[in-house]
Amino acid sequence: MCTSPIAFDTRKSYTGTATGFVVDAENGIILSNRHVMSAGPSFHKATFFNNQEVFLQPFYYDPEHDFAFFRYNPAELKGVTPRAIRLAPEKARSGLEIRVVGFAAKEKMTVHQGELSQLDRNAPACYDDDDTYSDFNTFYYQASGISGSGSSGSPVVDIAGDAVALKCSANASASLNFFLPLQRVKYALEYVRQGKVPPRGTLQAVFSHQPHVKAERLGLTAELAASEGIDTE
Repeated sequence: MCTSPIAFDTRKSYTGTATGFVVDAENGIILSNRHVMSAGPSFHKATFFNNQEVFLQPFYYDPEHDFAFFRYNPAELKGVTPRAIRLAPEKARSGLEIRVVGFAAKEKMTVHQGELSQLDRNAPACYDDDDTYSDFNTFYYQASGISGSGSSGSPVVDIAGDAVALKCSANASASLNFFLPLQRVKYALEYVRQGKVPPRGTLQAVFSHQPHVKAERLGLTAELAASEGIDTE
């Protein structure tokens, strides 16, 4: 459960449910979305698969990308030892069969199947008019199928149970899911495990991935394209 009692930055006040998953059981670290944590004052509670509840400490959210880490006290869990899901961004590929395991529509352990179909789409404009935060300067993955409200923060796993991406948003009318790649998430996790804030910078710019045909209309010459290794044939 997520509650943000006041509007802050780009988020309105809200109460809702979402998904997260354990990425370090020993240190009590859960991965979810930035838009789940919220940038402002908020409190959160996690319900594990045996219905035990623990309060979460918001530890870190990325200033650009849609991921965040929560911490909990493993000693508060009785009779259950969650198994951490390994982050394996290198396993993502077009055509990979995946499962999205989450808390869709407040139903415990919903599983939606799909297949990664696109690995280089621009970050989607995810949210409504009252919530203007959206990811940028990263590719997103796309898959057919739809996992409902409450599945934000779900692990996107392969047949081995490794996470290859993080569920962030969807287009219900087109039955599409959008996933954040895990390269930067895996990098940040190593610092979070040490109780540190991941160091990062910014380019002070927002980039958009465009096909070379569109770039040619804007003045890209064949010679410059060739010098950059772009095949225009």
